[in-house]
Amino acid sequence: MPPKKKKPESPNSRFVVTTVEVEGRSEQRIVELPAFNPAPWTDNTTLGIVGTSVTRVDATEKVTGRARYTADIVRPGQLYAAIVRSTIPKGKITRFDSSVAAKLPGVFDIIGPGDAPARTRLLPTDVLYAGQPIGAVCATSEAAARRAVQAIIVDYDRAPFASTFEDATAPEAPKVRPSGNLNPLGPVVLSRGNIDAGLIEADVVIEREYRTPVQLHTALEPHGSAAEWENDRLTIWESTQGIFRVRAEVAKGLGLPLTHVRVINDYMGGGFGAKNGAGAHTFIAALLARRTGRPVRCINDREGEQV
Repeated sequence: MPPKKKKPESPNSRFVVTTVEVEGRSEQRIVELPAFNPAPWTDNTTLGIVGTSVTRVDATEKVTGRARYTADIVRPGQLYAAIVRSTIPKGKITRFDSSVAAKLPGVFDIIGPGDAPARTRLLPTDVLYAGQPIGAVCATSEAAARRAVQAIIVDYDRAPFASTFEDATAPEAPKVRPSGNLNPLGPVVLSRGNIDAGLIEADVVIEREYRTPVQLHTALEPHGSAAEWENDRLTIWESTQGIFRVRAEVAKGLGLPLTHVRVINDYMGGGFGAKNGAGAHTFIAALLARRTGRPVRCINDREGEQV
């Protein structure tokens, strides 16, 4: 059979390569479109959009208060979660006593160290930083959940820690992780031109050390998630810029088929690159929802947002 002749490209068409994702499967498709060569604008050109006042597609919903953010999600029978956070920067949890908290009005369930699947790396017994999630409470109101968090008693076996770069890179520095304190991927090195020659030829060389504190996006809307199960299928309402990444991470962390996780984001009150994946709040909402059989919403408070 003679080889099929390649179809010549038409001067009146153009080809666009696009990636299509359906139910976790992605494939590339080539689409042929008519060639489009717009005429240059002149002073007399009539434009449909440029130079006109166009109403934003989301403006009315936002200014009237009808826009629904994750913190606005209320499902039938919904519970509200609050996170228990470590009060020390380094050590091991020796006691997590929730007996008093469990008896408080409105409390439905409490989870602590060891109650999350290992794949999530959530709720460990080893503390790596101050503010680390080590447990959570769900109750009939946010206030009830927060009161229960305050009633939980946690004891620690404290360990040495490093809080500066110099301390963390010292020969005898306490290790944050068994692999050490440096990113195993190493730094990203960019080089342009001959730096050594430039320093030699420079008329003036100024050497200074600059330090800046940790920076946070601090979006108007904090990170948050609401989770609801229907049999073995999970629906999550998440304040996120990356619904597919959240879906993939939740499916992997909870051992679910990708097709059994649905992530919804109606509106988001700012993200700036900080809301791209599933967080502790996401898994906590999902775990408590599965344990209680009721929808659970978990929204970071402003303090939790900082860590």
